[in-house]
Amino acid sequence: FIPIYVQDYLDFESKLKSYLKKNIQTEYLVTSRFDNDDCFHVNAIRKIQEYFKPQDNAIIELSDGLTLQIGENNKLAKRENVHSGPFISYIEKHDNSKEIKTVYSREHTSWIDEAEFINIDCGFYWLQIIHDSNISNKLHNDLTINKNLLKGFTFNDDVNFSYSYLLFVTL
Repeated sequence: FIPIYVQDYLDFESKLKSYLKKNIQTEYLVTSRFDNDDCFHVNAIRKIQEYFKPQDNAIIELSDGLTLQIGENNKLAKRENVHSGPFISYIEKHDNSKEIKTVYSREHTSWIDEAEFINIDCGFYWLQIIHDSNISNKLHNDLTINKNLLKGFTFNDDVNFSYSYLLFVTL
């Protein structure tokens, strides 16, 4: 696992491909989609590596995750069976004669008919943060008060729920 950081998203894909072209030393490349305001569970990378199969043009999909609305009223919801969602990893066979694609070569919803899917549905491995600056993310309907679901996600906020939220979810 090698994280790659850039200053500006506009040149992210070209810098990523340039870095990979110079540094890749494996037969297969796995790139994962991840936004700077989201969280992976501490075991997510291990789980992706566990499900890896040496094949070209495949998607490993973490289909179950959580959405956490933060702000004045924190709310937590489960998301299950998400297909071609934002938390996918792309497997491609590395060959110097062809261009590296990466998971960013198309929108996450556009992979459905373009690659074989390997589904991981045995745990909540991603956490999507919902905040005022989100463009399209929203809290989903399966609300929960189970803070144990947040174990394994490391972020700098202790999540507390309001009494009205606790009552709403439990009644």
